[in-house]
Order: sequence, then C-alpha cells, then structure tokens
Amino acid sequence: MTFHSIHTLKQNNIIEKEKKEAEINFLKSQINPHFLFNTLNNIYSLVSVNSPHSLKAIENLSAIMHFTTYETNKDKIEIEREIDYINQYLDLEQIRYGEKFYVEKEFLIENSKN
Repeated sequence: MTFHSIHTLKQNNIIEKEKKEAEINFLKSQINPHFLFNTLNNIYSLVSVNSPHSLKAIENLSAIMHFTTYETNKDKIEIEREIDYINQYLDLEQIRYGEKFYVEKEFLIENSKN
C-alpha cells in the first residue's frame, strides 16, 4: 500500500512537471510568431530607409532568437544570460520607438561569476 502511494505521488509529480513544460512551450509558440512578425516588419522599414539602426536590429533579433531556441531548454540559465536577453529585447524596442521609449535599469547581482 505504501509503495503504491509513493509510486502514485511520483507519477503525479512527473505529470505536473510535464504539464507545466507544455504550458510554457505553448506560450512560447504563441508569443514568438507575433514578436518575430512585428520585429521583421520593423527591420524591413529600417532597411528600406537605409537606417543605420537596421544592422543593430538584425543583430539583436538574432541574439534573441538564439537565446529562445537554445538557452530556454536548459534547466538553469545564468543570470547574466537572462540580463543580456532582456537588454537585447529592450534595444530592439528602443530602435522601434525611439525617444518615446525609456527604461531605467539597475541590476545588483550577488555571487556573480564576473
């Protein structure tokens, strides 16, 4: 009886973990196409007017796509990588909205590798 209870509890934990992972993957699949479509349209506009920001926007998008493709599948991600990801995203938004977009950032990280 005890063995059965422990086994059932383990199975429930596994199912709950898989459910959470499926929910996260579903959210990623919903957000990424919309984000990608809008960002590509913005980059297209930048390129069409020969904006000096177009290359930086492409670089930022590439870094974001690399992060979401390869880093988010890991169990743990270094906080520095998360901050880089956030900064890449904010840089894209800065290019998109110009002076209308302002974010003040301050990161205080204890026990950092650097």
